[in-house]
Amino acid sequence: MRTLLLMICLLAFGLWSSACGGESAPMPAAGPAAQQSEPADVAVAEQDEPQPVAAEQPEPAAEEAAVQGVEEQETEPEAAQSQQQAEQSQAESVRPPGGQREQQQEAAAPPRRPATALGGRFIAQISSGGFHNCALWSDGEIECWGANQQGQSNAPRGTFLQMDAGYEHTCALSDSYEVRCWGSNEFGQVNTPDGNYLRVSAGREHSCAVADRSADNLVCWGHNQLGQTNVPAGRYLNVSSGSGHSCALRDDGAQICWGYDEYGQSSSYRGPAAQVSAGAGHSCMLTTDGEVYCYGRDEYGQAASPFGTHDAVSAGGLHTCALDDGGGIQCWGTNTSGQNNVPSGSFTQVSAGWYHTCAVREEGGVVCWGGNDNGQAVAPTALANAAPAPQSTDERLAVQIAKEVRSFGVGARHTCASSTDDEVWCWGSNDAGQATPPDRDLRWLDIGPDYSCALTPDGEPVCWGSRWTQANWQENGATVVYWAYRVGIDHRCRRHSDDGGKDEYRVVCFGDNTYFQAESPAGLYDRVNVGGYHNCVRTLDGDVFCWGRNDLGQADVPPGRYLDVSAGLAHTCAITSRNELRCWGDNRFGQLDAPSGDAYVELISQSWASHSCAVTRDRELVCWGRNDDGQLNVPDVFSRR
Repeated sequence: MRTLLLMICLLAFGLWSSACGGESAPMPAAGPAAQQSEPADVAVAEQDEPQPVAAEQPEPAAEEAAVQGVEEQETEPEAAQSQQQAEQSQAESVRPPGGQREQQQEAAAPPRRPATALGGRFIAQISSGGFHNCALWSDGEIECWGANQQGQSNAPRGTFLQMDAGYEHTCALSDSYEVRCWGSNEFGQVNTPDGNYLRVSAGREHSCAVADRSADNLVCWGHNQLGQTNVPAGRYLNVSSGSGHSCALRDDGAQICWGYDEYGQSSSYRGPAAQVSAGAGHSCMLTTDGEVYCYGRDEYGQAASPFGTHDAVSAGGLHTCALDDGGGIQCWGTNTSGQNNVPSGSFTQVSAGWYHTCAVREEGGVVCWGGNDNGQAVAPTALANAAPAPQSTDERLAVQIAKEVRSFGVGARHTCASSTDDEVWCWGSNDAGQATPPDRDLRWLDIGPDYSCALTPDGEPVCWGSRWTQANWQENGATVVYWAYRVGIDHRCRRHSDDGGKDEYRVVCFGDNTYFQAESPAGLYDRVNVGGYHNCVRTLDGDVFCWGRNDLGQADVPPGRYLDVSAGLAHTCAITSRNELRCWGDNRFGQLDAPSGDAYVELISQSWASHSCAVTRDRELVCWGRNDDGQLNVPDVFSRR
């Protein structure tokens, strides 16, 4: 590798690229194949969404020994040094589709079901609706009680991963990642869309669900007189459906709201937000620092913002509740039914309904208070006596508190991941300090062979480990957004600079061409990934092509359609259209022994690595392959296994 490893694309293609070796794994977008009780008559105010602006960076000077130390550690053979070796290597190579040698040096400028506690089933989630509640047991069963005039408490049988109680209907996510809703259907709010989803939310007369982390991955349906189902373009992590509006957490940390806005409840904020909650006429946001900020309708003080650090917030009808970091609950706003009269004790969850509130006690069991005209404030006996959630070494860990992966990357013998609350963990080899991140908030990761880099929430670059420092990163043009360089051992590929901002783009490769790896493929692609001496691309309709060195079958793509592809030193892995992992090529370190039994949405390998990592739908990180330095030992905070 003769170039700065930095330009691998820390934030290439926008802020949702997970790490340098491979982009996020969205579902295939629709389009041509790559080869070619509020007032009703209120106008919806448009929200101005800030968009990241990509600026092309000048290419840094070449570095002669960028990966020399790493190559010496690996067992891969050296590039051919003689004409005889070159001829043999080309016989073991694959050319790209319609490929040609570039004449110039560079182109023009989802939730796992929780395990049952040893003491018995525990409550994984509680949700309060208009006048009913639902609880998700740790074995995936849903139990509802309270009002049932529209069938909103008639939970279907089955195993579920997440649910949400709306005003007169309820929605849940099955263990096959399908959305199921029941109850009132006056406006089609229980007519669920096809496909697989990660989160679902039920509002007053509409519903919303978040799909895989692709572009425009949020869909809403049901009543739309106030624009509450007109989702702004973007990629989202979570959503909350209110009365006549909706709010969602975008994957850059911004809170985006839309729909009815008479009281300002549909205002959008940059954040960074960790949670959003939409109530009847107000909205609340929990920042990554634990601060609660509410806005919108406030005649009863329901949009006031409390002091202190909190773990969760829930916006109800005309009141709001928050769970503080010590397990206490604060409620404010109207108290006509006693919905703010919090019982004593310590809690792990809270949910505000229309005129009542429910919570889960730290010692186990559900307790509710406030309006009880439909029996919603009296939890069934089994729920009231439920076992406590299991404990972990990191505070309370009933599945809901486990960290979710924001970005991750693999080095030659170390691995790093950042969480959605801006913490970074690294593990594996630390001989150059590459697995010792600084103690500060960090987000998007760029992992090299024996160094690590990340951006702070404000866009400041920070690096640790060998060869690269914060100073020389900044000196070479690091800002916030990078063009997508993918770096191999002695070659690299990138998206053509003239195609910026498009879903499809041309791919340009250059450098050593011993195995045809520097030839540029014909056609348009939405992914390019570079291995040690081979490359892979993906079209918008899911076709994957690989070319370059193929002595171990690393360029032999199995038939099928794929959501993502990532190339390692001498192996390749991909996510199939069924969200399963499939790998081919070198298997000396178990690189092909990808895990099964989950649905995967993101994947990464690196040109210098013989291990790979992937993220499941519920943002759990798993790794496999070479493990001589513990690079597969994912910290417990990222794993629910």
